[in-house]
Amino acid sequence: MSEGKPRVNKQTRTESPSESRTAGWCREIPGGVSLSLKVQAGAKKTCLSGHNSEYLLIKIAEPAIEGAANREIIKFLAKTFSVKSERIVIRLGEHSRVKVVFIQGLAMDRVLQLVADHSFLK
Repeated sequence: MSEGKPRVNKQTRTESPSESRTAGWCREIPGGVSLSLKVQAGAKKTCLSGHNSEYLLIKIAEPAIEGAANREIIKFLAKTFSVKSERIVIRLGEHSRVKVVFIQGLAMDRVLQLVADHSFLK
């Protein structure tokens, strides 16, 4: 089998347990989840504003000045997903609207459930 392709059990057609699971903007990886975010800084209020196939969309009230928006993103995600802020790391995009964050100890199913329950989908 060539490298880079996910290992698939041909009998059941499911991913190997060692591989990660994905749902567009949310990816379960060993130890937690990785989220792809598109952030609008300087909004009226901090909130989830929706999602598409690529990104979880977040509005942040803080401006994108001297890391204020990044700190607010971490604080907001910690509150939204009921985890300690120390478990959240911005892995990519520290100076960009598009970010990848890792949340340690959180399952993808829980993320999807909480986002689905959020008011922007009602």
